[in-house]
Amino acid sequence: MLVPKCCHFYCPRAQGGVGSISVERKDGDENNVGDLGYMILTPWWSKGIGTEAVRQMCGIAREELGLERISATVFEGNRASERVLEKNGFRLEETITGAVVKGGKVMDVRVYCNNDSV
Repeated sequence: MLVPKCCHFYCPRAQGGVGSISVERKDGDENNVGDLGYMILTPWWSKGIGTEAVRQMCGIAREELGLERISATVFEGNRASERVLEKNGFRLEETITGAVVKGGKVMDVRVYCNNDSV
């Protein structure tokens, strides 16, 4: 059986869109594990769109891609994104110190995982 590797969606709710979300199966031994990424445009923040998009994408990832575990990485200080994940059953798994450079600043990232059905 051919199992798709990823799902991508663009949310065109308004002219210019709302944002995008994707989940991609990790390669290798962790073939039932996926990485989730999403971005909501600023005018659409605090409207529940991110929370709902993550909820729906996790359902698709489990049903269509057969994923058992989904992870997402958040830049330090992005509490709103952490809340989106927490509302969808994700839990903080680890903090990686100095993992990225954003805007010339070295930043930590926080890795959240969800092993539960959503």
